[in-house]
Amino acid sequence: MSRQALCITMIFVLVTAAAVADKSDKKEKNKLPSRVVSAQTVAVVVDPDAGVSATDPHDNQHALMQVEDALQSWGRYMLISNPQDADLVILVRKGRRAGPVIAGGREPNQVGMETGDNGGRVMIGHGTPPPLSQGPAQPPMDRPAVGMSTGNPDDLFEVFPGRVQYPLDGPVLWRYAGKNALDGPNAKAVKEFRKAVEEADEKKKP
Repeated sequence: MSRQALCITMIFVLVTAAAVADKSDKKEKNKLPSRVVSAQTVAVVVDPDAGVSATDPHDNQHALMQVEDALQSWGRYMLISNPQDADLVILVRKGRRAGPVIAGGREPNQVGMETGDNGGRVMIGHGTPPPLSQGPAQPPMDRPAVGMSTGNPDDLFEVFPGRVQYPLDGPVLWRYAGKNALDGPNAKAVKEFRKAVEEADEKKKP
């Protein structure tokens, strides 16, 4: 075999091996932990680091309610308000364009599931929630200040293990990010999560 043919053969073998390893690695990364499948309760929270948009201050809370609605429609998990008592904690963050944010501002982390007189949803804050991470606390500010955010257009949906004091310090058990992934009663992130859970559940059956 000529040196040129040998080099071509070696390159082909290396590329094939890399593709197989990458496929195996992706399969392992997408594997859903059994604790997600066996969980019974979930709590949905807004990313504590999301900040408050100066142009749409309730964007994350609306996303949270839509995710809760989609989870309720699914019916697999019971929604509870205290993340420390839930089997799973789902973090959501609405995608935003670059723009002004309120420095030091923060919305209540949980909202009520109450219905108004006209049949629409009413957002009811539950006060200041306990910290979900041991990250460094932001220094108190005398008054809100407007800053600028570089923005990220993708909505974020992450699943963490619950029943711990600081759930957001734990490993991410499942993650989905995409444009408008938290919008509507059939939020795409919840649909993809449901698909992953049901596929994992099916594989457990004899």
